[in-house]
Order: sequence, then structure tokens, then C-alpha cells
Amino acid sequence: MEDTLTCFFQHSNSRIDDLAFAFVGVFDGHGGIEAALYAKNHLMGNILSQDKFWDEADASVVKAIKLGFLKTHHDMKNEQRNF
Repeated sequence: MEDTLTCFFQHSNSRIDDLAFAFVGVFDGHGGIEAALYAKNHLMGNILSQDKFWDEADASVVKAIKLGFLKTHHDMKNEQRNF
């Protein structure tokens, strides 16, 4: 099977039982296992690296998530060109 998954839970700084966010990803390997593993290894970091991810406004967070997906997509495409 060429699919892979990941789960990550970020607790708040104030309380260990207070969940700040959860990241659950299922990565379809129809582009090959390499594509699924690339997304698994880079997507969350690319989302978290967006300045607006921790913003209070939902629209800013949604935009940060979208930009993280786009960065992963473009980086994967550029990585493929190197082969």
C-alpha cells in the first residue's frame, strides 16, 4: 500500500489537558510512496511556518493552512525536477 498517515496533537502552554490543535493527515500514495512520504514529512511544518497560523482570526488561520498546502505542493514539484 502506498498510503501513509500521521497524527500530531499540540497542547496549550497553560494546561496539558487543553488541546491547542490536532493535525491528522492521510496521504494518498497514488503519486507513488515518495509523494505520500514527502507530504507527510513536510506539510505540517509548512503550515506551522506561516505567520498567520496562530492568529486569532479564523480567516487568517485558514489562509495560513492554504499557504502551507501550496508551499508543500510547489516544493514537491521542484523536488521532482531534481530527479
